[in-house]
Amino acid sequence: MPSVTLIDGRQVDSASPEWRAECLQRQRHIDTLMSLALRHDRAQYLADVEKAEGPEAARRLRERFAEAWTRKHQPQEAPKETT
Repeated sequence: MPSVTLIDGRQVDSASPEWRAECLQRQRHIDTLMSLALRHDRAQYLADVEKAEGPEAARRLRERFAEAWTRKHQPQEAPKETT
């Protein structure tokens, strides 16, 4: 399996329990952020994550959240008609 870099800088296998736990934690944060209606609340939540988990955790979370937000809010293509 390929190796990945954890938030703390350690290199681990991408199938490791540490990587899985980090990914699950990040996904829980994304789910919480997606449930917050106000931009101010999302910014405060991100600031709290940075304080509790560090700047690298917050940076990675911001990236993944931006991707999730874009996927959710981009216009859907209309189904193509077949003739």
